[in-house]
Amino acid sequence: MARDSDVYDDVVARLTATNAFTQVTFGEALSAGPTPSDDQYLVAVTHQRGDELDDVDPVEIVRRVQAKIEISVRIEDPQERAKVLDRLQNTVKRTLNGVSLGSLTLPAWTMVRNDTLATANHPNQVCTLNFEFSYLISGYSGHDDTGG
Repeated sequence: MARDSDVYDDVVARLTATNAFTQVTFGEALSAGPTPSDDQYLVAVTHQRGDELDDVDPVEIVRRVQAKIEISVRIEDPQERAKVLDRLQNTVKRTLNGVSLGSLTLPAWTMVRNDTLATANHPNQVCTLNFEFSYLISGYSGHDDTGG
């Protein structure tokens, strides 16, 4: 049985393992406000929405989830900041696209779909990636409601 939280745990672990980010968090959007004076590379993963489709007989539910991945970079030099944001976007895509997260998601349906670059709030700038994943739930009673 599977839950979204199993996938999110793997997303955070994989992004942390890249060692590309100062901090990786789940569940809280990033603030565009001031950060400490050192350069910062932050990433936050936030659940956006999910839906389920049960058009298969016998019942096999496809759970499709959309999440937001925000990358915040704090660098004084605007040109260097843009280059780092571009590199970190590619790090996220290379780490998550086309893999089975938590050994649950369907690789072909696991990917960053698009991105939006916010206006810089010198020396900070945030890029938001829209990320999707899907996995199968066996039958109507296949939702995992156990503890943990």
